[in-house]
Amino acid sequence: MFLPYAPLQHLLFADTRVKALVMTSANLSEEPIAIDNEEALSRLGAIADAFLMHDREILQRCDDSVAAVVDGAPQLIRRARGFVPLGVGLSLDAPRCSQWRALEECVCAGAWRFVYQSQHLGISKI
Repeated sequence: MFLPYAPLQHLLFADTRVKALVMTSANLSEEPIAIDNEEALSRLGAIADAFLMHDREILQRCDDSVAAVVDGAPQLIRRARGFVPLGVGLSLDAPRCSQWRALEECVCAGAWRFVYQSQHLGISKI
């Protein structure tokens, strides 16, 4: 849930008939974000009520980070935009590697006492 922060969002909410909007990055669960309007229409056309299209080219898929408050403190559930490629500290040295290792939803590489991961990619494209 978020408050409107972009001018377009303010315009959409200016219509008093609009009580809430459900917005998505144009992907089903466990799938990467759709890269263009045609892909979004073909993958989500059967389940979406409406689409807000644009002509801005997406060069890099990057999902949003997801966090929850756990015991009064924020806990990252999915590290993505804004939190990658920041290193995550480890309690012991990671083996250095120049090859990215594929995980379930992202890729990561370790060096010294840090591991660096990519943004959320989705399982089906790894």
